[in-house]
Amino acid sequence: MGKRGRGGKGRKEDGGSGKNKRRAQVTMERGSHTGPGSGSIRTGKCARVEPPGSGSADVVVRHKMHGVQSQDEKYWNSMAKKYDQEIYDSFNEALNKEEIVKILDAVANPEHHCIDFGCGVGKYLPALSKRFKSVLGLDLSQSLVDNARNTVVWTGAGRSRQRKLKNVTLGQADLSQPLMLPEKADFACCQNVLLEPQDEAHERILRNICKALKPGGSLMLLVPSLESAIHVGQALPMRMRDAMARCEGSDVILGRLPREGVLTQHFLREHVDKLLRSMGFQLISCTKLEYSWRHEFGESEEPRLARCTPPWDWLILCKLTV
Repeated sequence: MGKRGRGGKGRKEDGGSGKNKRRAQVTMERGSHTGPGSGSIRTGKCARVEPPGSGSADVVVRHKMHGVQSQDEKYWNSMAKKYDQEIYDSFNEALNKEEIVKILDAVANPEHHCIDFGCGVGKYLPALSKRFKSVLGLDLSQSLVDNARNTVVWTGAGRSRQRKLKNVTLGQADLSQPLMLPEKADFACCQNVLLEPQDEAHERILRNICKALKPGGSLMLLVPSLESAIHVGQALPMRMRDAMARCEGSDVILGRLPREGVLTQHFLREHVDKLLRSMGFQLISCTKLEYSWRHEFGESEEPRLARCTPPWDWLILCKLTV
């Protein structure tokens, strides 16, 4: 298999930890400032987040779960150094990435606030920063948040260090646990975060997004397509199809299929529409966001499949109606 995973994250996480049932409140506090890009201050599950502008204090997201780190958090912390090599970047690598830009342009407003749920290393942050008054990027992995801060939000080193995205704030948070955020947002994006093969995990994350949005707020959601997974499976050699079918827990009916040995949720278009409506969202658009065959099988197989319909994820825009 080629490089494939969360476009603002990867292939294993549910955006928080579906495995961790403990409630974790997230609050915004003030912490002492030690200079831009100086790393994280840790107190229990406390992580530094840099506020828009260059104020004299940092905003801090605190989890009331001292010393607890989920398996997913450990996994994504370990992926930070090889993120670009291992994880598919939906914003820059999609074959029809103009579909993402089209949505962002349609919802852009210089007076509105935005939250990127599962921001990863910040691939979407520059585009969001240009279109909204303020952007809050949240991720389960502190290492990925640090990566985003040091490579996307700030540039340079030492005395030459400068802030590129002055209206972006970053924070570490388990998206599947109740969140207490400083203000509600007008727009949210959540790109390939609903990957945990547990319905309740998806519902918890979407419920948090609902609570974080203002009435009438919009959500751009990207999820793996079950229709595409079946399409890809039919292109596999028979031995590989058999191996997928034998993977423990694999269930095509439920959309739970292995990706690189990790059981991952995939969605029928009708399934994700029903899930969003149950959360109070109205579907506005649902588009195929296509990616190259090399992300599934590597470059050696790409010529053989060049004439076939490429694989895709579901790119969805919906509006909160409750």
